[in-house]
Amino acid sequence: MIPAVFAGTPNNSKSYQKLVSEGINVYLPRNITVKPEGLEISLRGIAFFKQLEVSGLQV
Repeated sequence: MIPAVFAGTPNNSKSYQKLVSEGINVYLPRNITVKPEGLEISLRGIAFFKQLEVSGLQV
């Protein structure tokens, strides 16, 4: 699974669970389970070559 980032609320918000972290709304598909340690989203890379890294999901 590759995470994707979009601005705004998903069109079919009933299919997602909403989490709020540091004032940021994060929408995860309802079939995704977060590990007890929690979800971490970080920005990796340098200059213009940046990507999101997500950890803490159970697959």
